[in-house]
Amino acid sequence: MSWIHNNLILPLAEPERHWGLGRRLRELERFDKLPESEQRAESSAKVMRLLTHAYDTVPYYRQVFDEAGFHPSEWTQGQNIPIPLTSRDTLRVQQDQMVSRRYRAEQLQSASTGGTTNTPVRLWRDIEGLRQKIALQYHLNRTAGYDQGDPTLLIWGAQRDLEMNPSWKRKFYDEQLMHHFTAPAGQISDLIFQRFRDRLNERQPKVMFGYGVTMARFAQYLESNHLSHHNPKVIIVTAEAITAPEREYIERVFQCRVTDQYGSRDVGMVAMNCEHHTGMHFHPAGCLTEFVHHGTAPDGGAIHRLIITDLMNYGMPLIRYDTGDCVLLDDVQCPCGRWYPRVKTVLGRALDTFILADGTEIPGLAMANQLLLLTHSFRYIIQLQVIQKDYDKVQVRYVTSGSNEETERELAQVSTALQRAFKVAIRCTMVKVQDIPRAASGKLRLCISEVPRPGQTITPEVTEAPQVASAV
Repeated sequence: MSWIHNNLILPLAEPERHWGLGRRLRELERFDKLPESEQRAESSAKVMRLLTHAYDTVPYYRQVFDEAGFHPSEWTQGQNIPIPLTSRDTLRVQQDQMVSRRYRAEQLQSASTGGTTNTPVRLWRDIEGLRQKIALQYHLNRTAGYDQGDPTLLIWGAQRDLEMNPSWKRKFYDEQLMHHFTAPAGQISDLIFQRFRDRLNERQPKVMFGYGVTMARFAQYLESNHLSHHNPKVIIVTAEAITAPEREYIERVFQCRVTDQYGSRDVGMVAMNCEHHTGMHFHPAGCLTEFVHHGTAPDGGAIHRLIITDLMNYGMPLIRYDTGDCVLLDDVQCPCGRWYPRVKTVLGRALDTFILADGTEIPGLAMANQLLLLTHSFRYIIQLQVIQKDYDKVQVRYVTSGSNEETERELAQVSTALQRAFKVAIRCTMVKVQDIPRAASGKLRLCISEVPRPGQTITPEVTEAPQVASAV
């Protein structure tokens, strides 16, 4: 069935995203079977092509390369690209100058950066790059044992990725042809988890895919209530970093090994656990990685910033892109033998769960996506951090580049979005700060809860930022 889905159903149903999918998957399989020397050579050739394309067709990179005294022809395998980092602020300020002049507007697809650490910024992808990114994600899925067409329970909280009121045609396509069944995780409670269990037992999916922390809470609900349930054969967690105890909980309850994937809306899915689960490998067909030392973790380990050069997007190249995430490296060779760059742990995008008075929980990532729908259009607020102080009290820290009047209009929209996400009346205090720094762990945190679950004590890991002014 997977051959039919990858070569017929998906390319015919969604040609813009999936045309040539079967061929692209075979190319990735071919790459993985090559000797290391040939893989490195092909990856280096991709880097050289991207750098040359960026220099020839992207005004921003032409200027940056020239200012650095660097020409793409000078780059060699293993060398860092000697230009400044590209940040989300770079995308925001230089957006028009970062789009390749090789493409007309109708040849590009709009996307946006993630919103878990800063407000999102629009970016553009060429169609070929989009198809390659989708193929790489499916290839990583297949490595974990999940192929298109496999019955899958999708535990997800990003409303923009889920069609809340699908037409009968879309529902038929998703459920009858693709065998995808959704379990929306915008809020979680015993009632929501009961619905998860009903869907899990009714559909008996081979795969469970989605928010890792929410899966851990779901497993806890099943075990604490001694509820029987179907066990999937493949579990893939993404979007939320999970702790070792959370992983062990999921694996014990569902009797299935958990596979981590790493990706973002900025660069796509680019890394995952191998069969030994000793860390995550970054696939060299999709990206060139760089790790910049950033500090020391509380346990003494070195924290590194994750820098990625996207090798698949020619519409708006991202070269030495600061993902906003921090990682811990592992110097020990992976037992799988792959040379692909590997990290022990991804520390970034840590998002707490918000707790309501009745025990209902709102996953931090779901909250982040609520804000993401809103802040895409913001011009003045450039950073946000939401801290739950009590069941009905939230503090919003923000960094702005605009006047009070301009900023207050955007803050009013933030307040409305938070009220909508909580679905109960809350008191929202706005605090203007100069910067929102990383916590001691190196994490950039958008959603922080200082409200413990019943029986739990929280010691919040909040790095205080200098407060400049406040408005209620």
